[in-house]
Amino acid sequence: MRKIAWAVFLFPALAFSQTLPKPFLNYTITGELDTAKKEFSGTCLIRLENRTPKALDRLVFNLYPNAFRNTNTTFMRESGGVKGQPKEFLDSGYLIVEKVTDGAGNNLAGQLNETIYTLPLRTAIGSGQTGTVELKFKTHFPRPVERIGWTKNGSFIFAQWYPILAKLDADGEFRAYPFHYLSEFYSNFADFDVTVTLPNGYGFEATGYPLRDSVIGGKRSFQFQAQTVVDFAAMAVPKAKSYSRIFQGVLVTFFGPKSNEAKLTEIFLAAESTLSYTARTYGPYPYKKLVIAEAPVGAGSGMEFPMFITASFANLPPLIGRLFFREIIVHEIAHQYWYQLVASNQFEEPWLDEGFTTYTTAEVLERYHSAHPIWATRLGYELSAVTFNTLFFQRFGIYDSLASKSWEFVTPRRLFSNMYAKTYLLLTTIKRHIGPLRTNVMLQTYYDKYRFSHPTGRDFLNVAKDFVPDSILTPLTKWLYGVPPVCDYAVGDFGSKKEKDKLFKGKIDLFNRGDFAFPVGVKVIFENGAVKETTWTGETKAVRMEVAGSAKIRSVEINPGRKLALETDYTNNFKAASGSKAGGWAQVLRMIYGMESITSWLTAL
Repeated sequence: MRKIAWAVFLFPALAFSQTLPKPFLNYTITGELDTAKKEFSGTCLIRLENRTPKALDRLVFNLYPNAFRNTNTTFMRESGGVKGQPKEFLDSGYLIVEKVTDGAGNNLAGQLNETIYTLPLRTAIGSGQTGTVELKFKTHFPRPVERIGWTKNGSFIFAQWYPILAKLDADGEFRAYPFHYLSEFYSNFADFDVTVTLPNGYGFEATGYPLRDSVIGGKRSFQFQAQTVVDFAAMAVPKAKSYSRIFQGVLVTFFGPKSNEAKLTEIFLAAESTLSYTARTYGPYPYKKLVIAEAPVGAGSGMEFPMFITASFANLPPLIGRLFFREIIVHEIAHQYWYQLVASNQFEEPWLDEGFTTYTTAEVLERYHSAHPIWATRLGYELSAVTFNTLFFQRFGIYDSLASKSWEFVTPRRLFSNMYAKTYLLLTTIKRHIGPLRTNVMLQTYYDKYRFSHPTGRDFLNVAKDFVPDSILTPLTKWLYGVPPVCDYAVGDFGSKKEKDKLFKGKIDLFNRGDFAFPVGVKVIFENGAVKETTWTGETKAVRMEVAGSAKIRSVEINPGRKLALETDYTNNFKAASGSKAGGWAQVLRMIYGMESITSWLTAL
């Protein structure tokens, strides 16, 4: 039996869109999965066009499954082992290169250092030339760990499962890293042509567009092709079900076990809202297919790959499971822009993809899936992404700089509180100072300039200079790259004295109780309802501000509306005159803030 590729009929000429830049790298992978041995055996033919000024006398590959080979690897030492894994987990994850030949048929021999495989070439690939090598390899799948693995029901997750050429920089140097416990990945854009043969009865979904599905002799072969992507991932599931919808011109497919209509509605609603927001805010999704695969328990709650995401929906808490369920899907689809298209270095600057994705996720959830947060406008308090990220950062992230490499963070919580929470608070502060529209244009400019390339944090800040005033961006940059200083402003005592011509002269004590100077707003409300707003630079530890008005001062608020989202304590931002109704509200809202802070703090444990 042979099936013709549906992509040709559904999306003529889209599988090979001419709008995508042509990468210098091409993979052709062909092989078969032995489900009993948990092994994939095949060949990986690599064609490389050298666009650097330097002749390449060696190639460097990442063989990531070797991180799970034994307890002595970098990953296992840093993680302390994988909790909950059975004894047979050890020595069960690896990738062996069995033979290598170049385009002239010469046999080559490489050297393996854990996960990094260095391959000297018989003939260097000169600048402007094209070279090929073919690697015969075998990948043994472990139990589900760090994305890759197999499950008891016979499912297989193909994640970082093949020999991956290390990132080749423009100067001709390879950028290869050991597989660290707290690191993700950094890869070249490439074209892929992948054929996987499985036992008949298996379903298969992957990055790219399916071109062939054939059954011969009790085996089933799938061929997929993808253009200009940074990785190729897949999942094989026995008796799998697929459910599809089209949103924003993208065929979205849920792949996994049989699902009920309510679950599918939630999945596709989250996908539609995310694709709608990102297309309108950043730019259209350049591919015409996206797979949401239900990953087995143990493979992580969610993971992003080009045109393919995984999400685990089992064992979610019954009360908050629905919200978490949506957030997983929204977050992983947002990653299609931040890393899969704007492919920053996840080893050295993880904040550029996780932080931007966290910000995008919060924007989508607030716009389309609001959980009706509690608002307390007198203090500017909100139970929202700002509150959670502030408390998570305050609890775990105050000791580190984002200049740290991913493997330099001491614990996962300290890594997450920085690359997720800290970056989110930075972008939110920018949005609250220059406005949502200008922020969107800034992010769209950054996306347009660096999609299908590999920007750094400095590249983003150079874009931001055109949108954010120096008075805002300069202190934010220091906060971003330094050990995060405490940011805490407070209102002290104030009073008013009647002067001539029925004017009242007021004096207000303001304090900078942290060690971070940032221009912050001050809002003064008088007894007759008049409002006066001004700005304090925060450059001194304290200041006595003088204001004049036609009535006594009723209340003072510093950092109104939480424009400075980096502040860690809002309870001292508001003060009302003795006997004022606003004073009673302030006490009540401080109690609310304290209760909600404790709740959010506990969720971060």
